[in-house]
Amino acid sequence: MVRILCVTPSLTSRVIREMTALRKKGHKTELAYWGIGNSVSHTEIKYAFESIYEIPKSHRRLEHYELLFPFKFKKFFKNMSIEDYDVIHTYSNFDTLTIAAKEYTYKPVIYDVRDMTTLFSLETHLKNYIPPRLREMMFIKSFAGKLIMNRLKANEKKAFESSDGTVFTSEYMRDCALTKKGYNVNEYIVLYNYLPSMFLPKKWPKKHSKADGKIHIAYVGFLSLTGYRDILSILKFFAHDDMVLHIYGGGTPEALSIYKKMSKTNQNFIYEGKFPLRQLTYEIAKSDIGLIPFFPHTDPEHIQSILPNKLFDYLAAGIPVLSAPSKALEDFITKNKVGKIFQKELLKDYKSLCGMIENLLHFKINRKNFLMDTHISKLEELYRRTIKH
Repeated sequence: MVRILCVTPSLTSRVIREMTALRKKGHKTELAYWGIGNSVSHTEIKYAFESIYEIPKSHRRLEHYELLFPFKFKKFFKNMSIEDYDVIHTYSNFDTLTIAAKEYTYKPVIYDVRDMTTLFSLETHLKNYIPPRLREMMFIKSFAGKLIMNRLKANEKKAFESSDGTVFTSEYMRDCALTKKGYNVNEYIVLYNYLPSMFLPKKWPKKHSKADGKIHIAYVGFLSLTGYRDILSILKFFAHDDMVLHIYGGGTPEALSIYKKMSKTNQNFIYEGKFPLRQLTYEIAKSDIGLIPFFPHTDPEHIQSILPNKLFDYLAAGIPVLSAPSKALEDFITKNKVGKIFQKELLKDYKSLCGMIENLLHFKINRKNFLMDTHISKLEELYRRTIKH
């Protein structure tokens, strides 16, 4: 048994997926949580952790600024009973928690790179630190932007090079860190955002298509009208004639309002709502295909590097994937033969798009190959190697 202190700025699905699988195998998992964002349910948190500690903030409005400086977390780590743990597992974006864990404790630190900070654009980062009106002032944007980016770059480099082990979420992200950025990384593995078997339904549903003969497509994701999530115009292509689109997830109030209105006027465009993981897997298994429609027009390097959770939700549900092109996704889908890649130009050629979708209906997905339980031993072995050192 390994005693793990999981330290993260935000409670994300990746944290839950890894820690749930580890706890199921008998490891002790506890959480120290900074508290920015929460995309998981209380039930899912209980599956993953025995106990939870909140990392105190000095000022809510300054929380992102605090996350620029590792010394802000010195008191927290000094007050923790570090001797109760064998390893500290930290998560990226923000990277200061990794640095602080390494500087203020004597335990091995695993750095889990959910996202690489430096693969986001300056504009994306400035939204966290500078109010909208000030961002419009060129001097403020240039001067403050340079200071913030320099700090973020320095933090990322130090997190990579000081940690005892690193977990990447894709090969492309690994190559960005080791080759493009030239970071000197110690032990590392690549572990995808697989879904644990804990979140599979006990009984699988019948397909929608068995009832109406149409092709049913699932899309899972946070709904927004900005950035790379501004995909409404693309989703419409998959919601007419003999194709029915089922949409799952939360979103901004503006986006949810538009999606719900469209769901009322187009019977092939169905907003289903937001579900916890186990129910979500059951619901999307009713569809024939899972959709990933992100084209990297904003934060292109970031989009190229990620393998989103929805990919592994679809595969755990046993359905093949139709994805827009990005380097990490294209490599994974092609290598594992679990779907097709479509170019944006194909949206103008409805006949060819339908042919690609119909071809996907013949794909067979082996769920077991894409579950966290099957691959979590890679992380266990990384723990053992770093603890031994």
